[in-house]
Amino acid sequence: MAVLACLKESGRALSLPEISFRLPEHAPERSMRRWLAAWVEEGIVVRTGRKRGTRYSYAGVQPSGSSLGFLRSLPSHRRATVLEQIRDLWTHTSTALEGNTLTLGDTHAILGLGLTVSGKSLHEHQEIVGHARAIDLLYRSLERRLDRDLIFALHKAVQTDSVQDIYKPIGAWKV
Repeated sequence: MAVLACLKESGRALSLPEISFRLPEHAPERSMRRWLAAWVEEGIVVRTGRKRGTRYSYAGVQPSGSSLGFLRSLPSHRRATVLEQIRDLWTHTSTALEGNTLTLGDTHAILGLGLTVSGKSLHEHQEIVGHARAIDLLYRSLERRLDRDLIFALHKAVQTDSVQDIYKPIGAWKV
């Protein structure tokens, strides 16, 4: 990460020796080449030139750990399955923290199979669906900058569809 920080701070393209010189601690050249090649492939770093003229610059994209870049290497059907599993687990744990009593299996049944769970409230079902809607929106917005419109869309996605209070409409900003 020190290599990436060095590229961010420089504001210009750097050669491998320049990067090495700017690092606070020594890093093996072979390791740096491997890291830079992986970041170039992910679009985090831009490589220009060839051989001794090769320069690297920061592209302004977040590392793959935050954008699920590891999924690119998976076939599309497996990628969809992994994303669904992450969505289900994330939805279950998040709503459970808020007091939702639906289990992980119930969450999967609601989201994956479109079923309802007997004895559970409509509100709990709507929390699950709303949270999953927000996660799906996040998946589609990973390469987008976080802005007011995205925050508003996420807020609206997690809200239930039933009207609770006419003075606080769903998705509207509080005044």
